This record gives sequence, structure tokens and C-alpha cells, in this order.
Amino acid sequence: DYIERYDRFKSSVDALLDMPAPMVDLLRGFLEQGNGTLSRRALRNEFSALTEEEATLIEEAYAAAWPHD
Repeated sequence: DYIERYDRFKSSVDALLDMPAPMVDLLRGFLEQGNGTLSRRALRNEFSALTEEEATLIEEAYAAAWPHD
């Protein structure tokens, strides 16, 4: 189940951006910590290359892969 969810998330990110797998995993970790939202600090530092629109789409992809029950 986790692997299917991760693959769904990674596929969504890959459709948006050319991002190395380790960075996608880091992104997933930040989203997990932030309950599906990237922190301002993460957006300023690790993910500063993302546009606001890309960040929103990634957060939506995370929410689709790991919906809150």
C-alpha cells in the first residue's frame, strides 16, 4: 500500500518536474512532517527552485496519494 501510494506521488511529481528520486523522497518527507504542506523554510531552502504553482500542485499530488481519512 505504501509503495503504491509513493509510486502514485512520484509519478505525479515526475509529470510536473524533472526531479531526482532522492529529492522526491525528501519532498515526501517534508510533506509528511507538514501534514501535506511544505513549510516556508523548506520552500526557501531545499525547494527554492519550485514556483508557487508547482508547490501547490505537489501538495495536491501528496494529498491524492495520502488522503486524510
